[in-house]
Amino acid sequence: MPSLERMELRAEIDRLLWEVWDPIGLNENHLLREEYSQFVDGVLDALSDGGEVAELDEFLRSCEEQILTEAGDAGRRIAAAQAIANIYKD
Repeated sequence: MPSLERMELRAEIDRLLWEVWDPIGLNENHLLREEYSQFVDGVLDALSDGGEVAELDEFLRSCEEQILTEAGDAGRRIAAAQAIANIYKD
């Protein structure tokens, strides 16, 4: 993947993690905008391993357990996983 495309994909994943996933409920505070950026590389790894919603959901769930010590909102997590899978396939 050319570097510009990869940069755009990274930015889009970061945006979706912030706007759709947001397990801590921070996205109204723009000072904390980069809170979930640390997970972008892991999402990219999950995508390169197949990019299926189930793998993305599992990865995001493990991130939630790191952040929250338990799984977060499954609906938001699955919506984020689906949105990320969709942009990767396009």
